[in-house]
Amino acid sequence: MIRKEVFKSRAEWLEYRNGQFMVGGSNIGTILGLNPYETPLAYWLRVKSGEEETPKSALYRGQFMEDGIARWFEQETGLKVVKKSGEISVFHNDKYPEYIQVAPDREIFSKDTGISGPRPILEIKDTRLIVDFDDDSTVPDEWFAQVQLQMAVMERPAAYLAINDGSKQMKTRLIHYDADFSAEIIRQACEWVERHIIGGEQPAPINGKDVQLIAPVSVPGVKKVGHEARSLYEKALIYKRAADEANAKFEALKCQIAALFDDRDTLELDGAPIATYKTVLSKRFDANRFAKDHPELYGKYMSKTTYRRLDILKKRKNEQ
Repeated sequence: MIRKEVFKSRAEWLEYRNGQFMVGGSNIGTILGLNPYETPLAYWLRVKSGEEETPKSALYRGQFMEDGIARWFEQETGLKVVKKSGEISVFHNDKYPEYIQVAPDREIFSKDTGISGPRPILEIKDTRLIVDFDDDSTVPDEWFAQVQLQMAVMERPAAYLAINDGSKQMKTRLIHYDADFSAEIIRQACEWVERHIIGGEQPAPINGKDVQLIAPVSVPGVKKVGHEARSLYEKALIYKRAADEANAKFEALKCQIAALFDDRDTLELDGAPIATYKTVLSKRFDANRFAKDHPELYGKYMSKTTYRRLDILKKRKNEQ
């Protein structure tokens, strides 16, 4: 059975959302590792600390522009958005654990969509990204996961994405329900919740920023790694060597191009500028001299930052 819970205001909804853990459209991508801005470990640490997500200007912008983008979608497509669906509501489905809940932006009347069955969902995005639906690499994977979760919980056959992207154009795409994909992401999400939220197990780090979250300061010592690290290390050496060689060739070519200049600052080829060699006035604060002349002030205003730097070391000769 599908249940719908309606909230009187956004404040009431935020109080409800912050009062319990839930898996929904806003965090399914993060849990699955599809969010480029927050890893599963970083998210888990935030949840564990009880820290509420700080509203950002982009979030407020998206909320305020929802109605306008919905009307724009109607104008561009000729489809009709269900006005009542603009209310703040959450859907549950008894097929899934109670913590799986979705809150779609809008719904669309089925008329003229060519879609039979229940009404399609409308997911609205306001983004600075340039989206090209002919190039999947420009469309965040977490958006696809979000609408598939919504369709699974609400048992809807399709969803539309309405995107106001960085080019200030309306981009739309119809996405059909993929039962197998939805079942898999829900399985993974439930497994993650059972293991890390209910079970309390810390997710494994997936990048250097994750490592710094759990171990911000290094200590002298050696961690033994196995064969799984060999492939990563050897590939890193190959790419580093190629990058170094490419950079050396690039710098050599820059020198040759610089030699083509006279006192004029721009080179033009076939009517188009290809390089500039302009005079630049550079000012640099002499910290060493200031520290020598004004040691007390230097100490007062000197701030220190701590971070961990990764260096890929070359193989020793006896290891070649």
